[in-house]
Amino acid sequence: MKKRGIELIIFGLSILFMGASCRKERELRDLIGGKTWILQSGRVYVEELDAPYNKRYYDHFGVGQDYSNLQAFDSVSLSIDSLIQHYTSWSFNSRFVLNAIRTYDYEIVNDKFIRVYGLENGSGRVFEYMSGGDGVIVFQTSRTYGNTEGKNIAWFSELVFTENGTSCSNCLPDAIYPFAYSGLVPLTEQNSGNTSYPLIGTAWILQKYRQGFFEEILNDTINFTGPITYTVNSENIDRTYSLSGSNATGLRNFTLFECPSLPSGTPAWTGQIANFAFQQGVLSAAELSSYGGTADPIQIWMERIE
Repeated sequence: MKKRGIELIIFGLSILFMGASCRKERELRDLIGGKTWILQSGRVYVEELDAPYNKRYYDHFGVGQDYSNLQAFDSVSLSIDSLIQHYTSWSFNSRFVLNAIRTYDYEIVNDKFIRVYGLENGSGRVFEYMSGGDGVIVFQTSRTYGNTEGKNIAWFSELVFTENGTSCSNCLPDAIYPFAYSGLVPLTEQNSGNTSYPLIGTAWILQKYRQGFFEEILNDTINFTGPITYTVNSENIDRTYSLSGSNATGLRNFTLFECPSLPSGTPAWTGQIANFAFQQGVLSAAELSSYGGTADPIQIWMERIE
């Protein structure tokens, strides 16, 4: 009887724990679900993994910079990594909706981690719910490892969203101690020609592409309709692209997702292109690699027409 009693107690505690866990997940779903969340502000925290082990943080946005990137210290980024202040939106319905355009699967893990998966390269992103209420929600991204200025680093971002139609002032939490403030995320060169969105409102003729010994002559118009959207010719289909700020060597990461004019076999084509090429309006033999696919690299020729 004594053993049976212990078993019943353990069973009862298990039921209570499961009930509490389901309740917490349901509370989080109720908090974030069925709403559109607009990105207001954010920081990125960087920790050096080599001596002297400095810790610093940057603002994602500030004067002259309303564009940033979750992969600020990496050479590859996806649509979900592009951050545009007061524009980037997340919605959690039956699926995760990015900027009211792209949809992905998601799940809630351990009552507070939201894993968005099925991204363009088959990977996922994990966001930790930190706090929420009164139309404001705060997430932290997973810790990521990389290298900058010859030093091994780890970094993560903190993002503040407000429910669409609401606003907040000073809703960014206090900075984590002992990280020291270091200004804006170092995304762009400090010159007037390096604007965050040089493609918005422009149209380009995609003249041809070359893949190995094969060359395809084209005459397709790429219309860049927004900071992350484009259309092809006269079609009424919003497709997505990403364009990072220029790095210290004057290169931008450029990615075209689901471009019907380019070879199939990959969800996106991506490469590093010199910033001056976008300024001059001519991409000549710009090399793009298959992103999330197995297709061979290509070279493209594009020219701005308006």
